[in-house]
Formats: sequence, structure tokens, C-alpha cells
Amino acid sequence: MAVDLKLSMRLGQTMVMTPQLQAAIKLLQMNRLELSETIQTELNENPLLEEGSEVSELEQKKAEQEQADSSDTMHEVSPDTDRNPDFDWDTYIEQSFSYSGKSSSGLGFDPSQEEGPGFESLSTKKKNLTDHLMDQVQMSDLDNEERDFAVVLIASLDEWGYLREPLEEICKKHKVKYELGELVLKLMQEFDPIGVGARDLRECLMLQLNRAKNIRKVERDLLRELIENQLPNLEKKNFKAIAKDLGLEMDELGDTIRLLQKFEPRPARPFIEMDNPYITPDIYIHKINGEYVITLNEDGLPKLKISNLYRSILQQMPEIKEIVQVARVKTVEEELAILAGAEKALSAQAVPPPKVSGKQNPKEYIQNKLRSALWLIRSIHQRQRTIYKVTESIVKSQREFLEQGVTHLRPMVLKDIATDIGMHESTISRVTSNKYVHTPQGTFELKYFFSSGIQKSNGDGIASESVKEKIRMIVKSEDQFNPVSDQGIVQALQRQGIEIARRTVAKYREMLGILPSSQRKNLF
Repeated sequence: MAVDLKLSMRLGQTMVMTPQLQAAIKLLQMNRLELSETIQTELNENPLLEEGSEVSELEQKKAEQEQADSSDTMHEVSPDTDRNPDFDWDTYIEQSFSYSGKSSSGLGFDPSQEEGPGFESLSTKKKNLTDHLMDQVQMSDLDNEERDFAVVLIASLDEWGYLREPLEEICKKHKVKYELGELVLKLMQEFDPIGVGARDLRECLMLQLNRAKNIRKVERDLLRELIENQLPNLEKKNFKAIAKDLGLEMDELGDTIRLLQKFEPRPARPFIEMDNPYITPDIYIHKINGEYVITLNEDGLPKLKISNLYRSILQQMPEIKEIVQVARVKTVEEELAILAGAEKALSAQAVPPPKVSGKQNPKEYIQNKLRSALWLIRSIHQRQRTIYKVTESIVKSQREFLEQGVTHLRPMVLKDIATDIGMHESTISRVTSNKYVHTPQGTFELKYFFSSGIQKSNGDGIASESVKEKIRMIVKSEDQFNPVSDQGIVQALQRQGIEIARRTVAKYREMLGILPSSQRKNLF
């Protein structure tokens, strides 16, 4: 069978995302910090862009009037006329030159320290676990080889102070005898905090028990038995099995367990710096006169405009002289319309002459930069309008949540908002990514308002986040000695008109980090 090679033409249509569209999509899903960095980068690279102010004409006239008034009232300062008779200047000067401390000038004060010590000299940094242990290594009587391996062991600890990697592998990796490694580990386990360097929870608790004081021998023996043999039952709170194995009464076992609860299962907890990130909302929702007002947070975002210098250059070009006006425009739309007309006029001209000696034609350069500046200003303006529209639709759908809280959150999906404002679901998804809104009920991510629904007995739906909040409230108000089971939570929700399966309750409970009822039970 012969194979023929031939050329054929076929006409078809395909959708291709232009670089401008890709950049606009990326701009839409940026948070405030990323958007601010992007704007600042464009300000540095595009000379046609500059940061504008939002001072109105009325404010400008007021400032000019205040400046004129202040200049009229200025008078020459005279030591005799402006001296406050109630203030002892001689004592003040004398005290100023009697700074307590030695200085190189010999005048009793250091001119470089006139304003006192800087903030850096007063601020302190919390010591971490590694620094704390290294200080103890330096003060110990270890020899050089032992000190070097102690540094290796400290570097191998996890964030809670445990040595998770097997000691044999550490010794083999660093070519150290196992006997020496075990000796150094035992010495390090005597450091502060107590329990550091333990390889598991049992060893950590035993290290603390061996160094514990004011514990009677009987209690110490019971604690040792609990740590060595009863940790699985303690984890499951199977106190009856523990009491049976140890032959103890429940009251006596309770006293022993209360002693054990004073031990620290995570030795490095005091050295963990818990980060409390502060979230700056992108949108604010305030209730004013019974209506919810939406305000976009634009603090810190530079206000872009075309440079006055290049506006004057564009005005001098005869092709667009009538389009570009140096006069002040009132709205962003007017600014965009004027600049778009300028760009259109530049694009309508003949092809610019070729580059000479690698230099770009001035008109072509201005046209490219003007097009880039226009695109950025227009995209940011469109981004802000889209965020406002999405938030406005969310407020309209979740008014009960804004009034009464999480338990009244309605089920809602991206398609609901997309249909309401006439946009695609992918656009709504990008708008709600990495953005937070401040509401009367707290600060939430925009994605928080989109959740699946659960059917109620009356036919209405309720959001899954509302069901989780109800489960949290049921568990919070339960009897600690008789906690509510998953089936009991199902029945409690059914009394509120919420039809839900027990496995769904178990899934939501695990998502909330709530233990099963058997582990929440407190017998003491």
C-alpha cells in the first residue's frame, strides 16, 4: 500500500487566550498585597505612569487658603519675646548637658545619642529551643567530640523537642560510635526543658517523672505503671480497664491521673512562637441606617494616572492634540476615554520608520507604554467593580447571616452569584480567592459564603457551615460526665428541623476537631 504525502488547508475557529487576557485574569485573583506589588513594579518600569493624589479642588483651595493665612501671621522669633516666663530654661539646659554616662566628647553626653537609644536596642527577641540548648551545651563539661555530636542532636530535634530520627541512623550518618551517641543523648536529656530529646511520649513522661519532686513513693509507682503500660487506655480514656488492671478504685485512679496531667507532653511548647497573623480585609461591610454599605479597602494601593509630562508631550503631537487635554478630569471613566482616544489616534498613523542604530522610535515607544498604562488602569478599575458586584450579590443573598450570625448562613454556590451578576463561574471563583471581607459578624474569606446545603424538614436548605456551628454548640453545652453521641447529635438536629445522617455528623465533628463521645467523657 503506497503512502502519499499531500498538503491540505482547513478553515477553523479556536479560542486563544492573549497575554493581556492572561494578565487580567491573574490580576483579578490577586490579593491586596500582590496587587500593590504589581502596581509598584509597573510604576518603576513605565514612565507614563505616576502615583496621583485624591485631593479635590475644594480641599486644594482650602489648603492654599490656610497656607496664605499662616504666611500672613508669621513673625520673627525673638528669644526675649517668645520665652515662656513659667519655664526654667537655665535648669533645662543644665540638665541637658548633664547626661549620666561616659562619652568620648568629655562633655558628659554623647552627641550621637541625643535622642536616646534607638528602638533596636530596646527590642528583644524570644529565645528559641535551639539557642536555649546551645547555651547549656557551652556551659557543660563535654569534650569537643561530645559537644559536636550534641550540636548534631539539637539540630535533629523536631519543633516539640522530640528526637524522631533513630539514634543509630544519626550516629551512622555522622560516623560516631553508638555508645558515644547514647551517652551524649542521655546528657542532653538532663537539659532544660525537662523531657527534651525524648524519642517518644513514654520516654518524655518518664524523664519528667524521674526528676519530679514532692511525689510519694506509692504515687510514683502508680505513675510509672500508667506511663509504661497504660498509655493506650489513657488515650482512649478507658479508665475502667485501667482501674481493673491496677486494682484501684476510681477515686484513687482519678487522683493519679490528675498528677499525670501536670506533666508536659510537648517539652518545647514554651519556645514555640505562635503566629497570630493579622488579616487586612479587602472589603468592609457596615450597617448604616438599616442598610448595608460596601466599601472597598484601597488603603496602600497607589492611585495611577498618566504623567503630566507625557500628557503634555502627547498634546504637542498634531495628530492627537485635540484629544488629549491637560485640563483636570473628574472621573476615571473620563480619563480612560481621553487616553483611549489618544492611543487610537497613535495606532491609526502610518507605520513608524525603522529603528536607527538600535534606538526605538519615540512615537512607537510612547504608544507601547501608553497602551500598557491604559490596560493596567482599566484592568484595576474593572477588578474593583467586579469585586464590588460580587460582594453586593453576597450581601443580598446572605442578609440573614449578617443580621443573626453563622447559624443563619444560607447554602450558596458559585453559580448563584454568577447568574445574579451575569458573569462566568470561573470569574466568581477568581474574585473570591485570597480575599477577605469584614462584616458585623466578623472577618471571613469570601469563599466562606459558598457551601453546600442540607435539606430541612420544611423544604428549605441550610448551609453546612451552619450545621457545623450547631454541632459545636451542642457539644459545648453537653454534660462532661455524659457526652452526647453522634446519634444524639442527629436527634438534637432533627428536633431543630435538620435532617442529617449520622455519618455526616461524624464527618463534620472530625472537621471541627471534636473527639468522639467516648474520648470526651470525664469520669473524675
